[in-house]
Amino acid sequence: MGMKARPPEFAFFGAGGATYFEWAEVHVRFAREPTPQEQQKISKRVPPPLTDSIGFTGTHLMVSSGQFAHVSMATAYPGKGDPSDESQWDGGRWFFADSAQVDAFNLDTEAWLREAHAVCPIVCAYRAEDWESGGTELSVWHHQSMRQIGSVLAQFEEVLTKEKSSQAYMLAGILRMAKEAKTAVPEAFLAWSNKR
Repeated sequence: MGMKARPPEFAFFGAGGATYFEWAEVHVRFAREPTPQEQQKISKRVPPPLTDSIGFTGTHLMVSSGQFAHVSMATAYPGKGDPSDESQWDGGRWFFADSAQVDAFNLDTEAWLREAHAVCPIVCAYRAEDWESGGTELSVWHHQSMRQIGSVLAQFEEVLTKEKSSQAYMLAGILRMAKEAKTAVPEAFLAWSNKR
């Protein structure tokens, strides 16, 4: 008799083998506002490609890359992709890290989220699928997160009154993923999502 996979301690919508075209970003919703010391500890460990922008707003954190996320990935994680090799730039305009470097970045992102959760409890994290690059091979963690959506959304009720904010962007993305997965959400969130 096989053991059942233990649900993760927090939800990660968009977990799995993500692909990227230009940018990379991750949003995090904490159970409480991290203290300045906790913010510093969490920020110190952000994966290098996501350190271009690190912004805490209350219980929300957004981290993102600059426009050339693949250059940052290839610089941070050893592999065949070498941004200093001009022949690896597509038409001299775009550079793409090799798949092992992208995988290393995805694993590092998940490790960082788990470490951040140990510093200050996380309700959920969100990473949008980049359809320009092929989307994300969504993992068990993502699918288990979808089963927790009711309790996760309860933490976002005040966001329903905020039209433009990083929190609203994160909530809209989670609701879009729920719709694609045909996962039921409370009526108030469905109405909010339909107005956007």
